[in-house]
Amino acid sequence: MMIGGVDLVTTVKNKRKLERQEKSLLRNKEIFDPNKPCCSRSLPDDDDLTIESTSSSNSVASSPYQSPKHVARLPKTPPPPKKKKLNLSSLALACDRTGVSDRAAAIIASSVLKDVGIISTKDPSGVIDRSKLRRERTKVRSSLQDADRNKIIRGIYFDGRKDKSLVSIKKEGKFYRKRVTEDHYVILSEPGSDYFGHVTCELGTAKGIQSTIIRHLKMKSVDLNKIAVVGCDGTVVNTGSKGGVVRLMEEELKKPLQWFICQLHSNELPLRHLLLHLDGKTTGPKCFSGPIGSELQKM
Repeated sequence: MMIGGVDLVTTVKNKRKLERQEKSLLRNKEIFDPNKPCCSRSLPDDDDLTIESTSSSNSVASSPYQSPKHVARLPKTPPPPKKKKLNLSSLALACDRTGVSDRAAAIIASSVLKDVGIISTKDPSGVIDRSKLRRERTKVRSSLQDADRNKIIRGIYFDGRKDKSLVSIKKEGKFYRKRVTEDHYVILSEPGSDYFGHVTCELGTAKGIQSTIIRHLKMKSVDLNKIAVVGCDGTVVNTGSKGGVVRLMEEELKKPLQWFICQLHSNELPLRHLLLHLDGKTTGPKCFSGPIGSELQKM
């Protein structure tokens, strides 16, 4: 029968474990009574580690493990700092509204956090990089698109104006830029008065405006049966009793709609008739024929 040697690796682990427990008790200022019986194991004596037989010494010498006093203790690595999860939805909306790039917005936001003392060289966990901001902008855009898809539109408001726009015209295999005048119409949705979109009407007639708006609503998958209100200004193209835009929409939807007409154009009519009476007829959209209008153009 042969007695094996002491398992030095397990002995060292148990010894370190007991030392840590003892230091923890002393750190918490707890009374430690060595005479009091406890369920923890006691430290092994040096006599227990001595090897009595020659056969045991030979087995230890042939063991690949070293003695406890030669085992190096690895330094404890500090835990990594916890990252602060910031909600950057407002920053993402502001960046999209102002057209700021991800890199520029990240530099500005990190500089502000540094000035207010949220981040420092010792605690850089709150630094905003462009990748984090790009992910937040994508997330906010997706959430806004989902909200728009699920929103029920009860009314639409539209108004138009003629703008000069740059267009690309293909001629002889090449594209050329040209400035043209286009009729743009902006559409708002109710409730909420949210921006819904804008369209370009090729024809400025009531039929052209109505067909363009209806086509845009269908492209956005709007339930036309839920629309009950239409708002616009009081021009004849929109409010004609038989061929106006609103009347053509009622015929398209096959139901009556509630008209919300802006009265500012109606309020201009008395002043216009007064100028016609005092100054005479106009010679163009911005020209007057009488003495009052001529003096106004010189100012």
